[in-house]
Amino acid sequence: MKLGIPLVPLVVLFGTGMLLVLWVGSLVSWWILPIVLSAFVPALGWMRFVTSKDAWMPDVTAKLAMLWISGGVYGLMLLATHYCGESIRAAWSGGMAAVVELPEWAEVLERNPSNRQRFLDLDSRAFIETLERWMLVYCPDPDSPVPGLSADECARLVAPTLVFRSGASDPHHTRATSENLHAVIPGSELVEPPWGDNEWNERGAAARDGTGALFERWPLLAPQLLEFAAR
Repeated sequence: MKLGIPLVPLVVLFGTGMLLVLWVGSLVSWWILPIVLSAFVPALGWMRFVTSKDAWMPDVTAKLAMLWISGGVYGLMLLATHYCGESIRAAWSGGMAAVVELPEWAEVLERNPSNRQRFLDLDSRAFIETLERWMLVYCPDPDSPVPGLSADECARLVAPTLVFRSGASDPHHTRATSENLHAVIPGSELVEPPWGDNEWNERGAAARDGTGALFERWPLLAPQLLEFAAR
């Protein structure tokens, strides 16, 4: 993937970017917090940016590589609930005082304690409306391979594109989503990832029980990405 810089493995570009946004957002100011939260939305905003740049400004994108593309009714609705649902529930039941006690905000508040008061000063109804507006982005659309990216926009992509096929057992990044995206991107290449069909489920289980991490095996992608970049 190239956005004005040499192609680097997807794991480095995506992983480092997400960590940087989280760190900066939690240290700077309260208004960065929505950006921190939305940074983890279904690789959706990220994918939208990358693919739109490629379609409209092909000179800044040499190649694209796509992995674990969020999709499917269950997968997308679960993401909306995961990233926004608990904060909405807390705001409804206990106002912003309940929101600041949620474990998902603990690290943000620990890094910048003054954010606690900024949270408490927010109007809970406005907070709920904002998060519900974000949740709408996840709603599946039969005319869009992924939320925020239409089939017409996909058809405008001109950069060589590598799509890693999702596992048949993956309910969050459905195989159909990866195959459909491949079908609408002209000249794209659909390839198998360097692991078994149950990778997402196994890594998720390891992350939950503390024996591993969700992205710990992404370095295995390096040979395929480097070979693709060298063509």
